Amino acid sequence: ANVRAILKGARVGNRELDLGCQFHHSFWFGDMNYRLNVTEENGAPMEDKRARHELVHKLIEEKNFHKLHTYDELLHEVGSFSLLSDWKTVQCDFPPTFKVARGKRAEEYNPKRIPSYTDRILFKSFPGFRDRLDTFAYDSAPGFTSSDHKPIRGMFEIAPS
Repeated sequence: ANVRAILKGARVGNRELDLGCQFHHSFWFGDMNYRLNVTEENGAPMEDKRARHELVHKLIEEKNFHKLHTYDELLHEVGSFSLLSDWKTVQCDFPPTFKVARGKRAEEYNPKRIPSYTDRILFKSFPGFRDRLDTFAYDSAPGFTSSDHKPIRGMFEIAPS
C-alpha cells in the first residue's frame, strides 16, 4: 500500500491535516517493507546477486551496521524528502531483521533474499517539541522465533510540556 493512502485513511485526528502535524509526537512502526539496495563502490546497482549476498553477510559478520545503512532504501527515501518528510528513525545497531529462519534464535537468513531492515520505528515531532523526545533504546528481539522477521523495539522518553 502507498504511504499517503495509509496516512489519509488513518482514523486519528483531523483527516484533512497531515497526521504528523497534529500531535506533539507521532510514531509509525511496523514492517515498512524497505530493503537494502546494495550498490557498487561507484553507486551503480550491484547486479551479481551472489556478490550482493556475500557483501551483506560479510558486513553482518563484521557488525558493520553503519555500512549496511548506506544501502538502506528507507533512509534514502526519508533523507531525500521523497517520503515521510521530516520523519526520523534511529540507525539500527543490530543485524537485519528480515528474512530470518523461523525457530532459530540466531539470525540465519533465507539464502534467496538479501537480509534487510524492513521492520522500523519512525517518529515525527511538532516544531518546537523535538528536543523533548529522547530515544534511549532501539534494538531487535532476537529471542522471538515464530516469524521470518525479528521484531524491533524502541524506548522513548517524552519530557512533559
